[in-house]
Amino acid sequence: MTALEANGQYPFSRYYRALGGFGYLDRQSNYPTRDEDTGEIIFPTVRDKGPFVNAGLAGDTTIWNNYGPHKGTRWELRGLYVYDQGGGGALTQNFEFDGRAYVPLSRRNELAFRLFMGMADGNRPHIYAIGGLDTIRGIPTRALAGNRIGLANMEWRFPLVDRMDLAFLRIG
Repeated sequence: MTALEANGQYPFSRYYRALGGFGYLDRQSNYPTRDEDTGEIIFPTVRDKGPFVNAGLAGDTTIWNNYGPHKGTRWELRGLYVYDQGGGGALTQNFEFDGRAYVPLSRRNELAFRLFMGMADGNRPHIYAIGGLDTIRGIPTRALAGNRIGLANMEWRFPLVDRMDLAFLRIG
């Protein structure tokens, strides 16, 4: 996928801002469709081009430690509309929410919560794919795919090893 984009942000305060942008998208992918003769799902190569516009709101009150986020919240609500030059209407229109919260339990460990929701619609809507290290551990990378997605996660983050002293190396 290739895109040319101009974007900007408007800060409401130190913690909250509006986001927006516009540009032109050129993507080539193997998009799933149903074969009319056999009924099987096939993946022909398609190429889409079109102008797009996006807008969103974001907030970030996170306080960081030396190892990562420790306290506060981060969230972003965004929308994307890509015009379909070939078929008219929306090539894809996406609405997404990504929210994270960090609750400290002590100076060096915390609970981390995440909620991600996405929805895509249009003539050839975006396909969300999850699975793997950054989304759902234990499921192969991008094993679950679709036009609507919901993901909720909670982690207890704590250090396993503070410092490891080897004869030739110190890791801290």
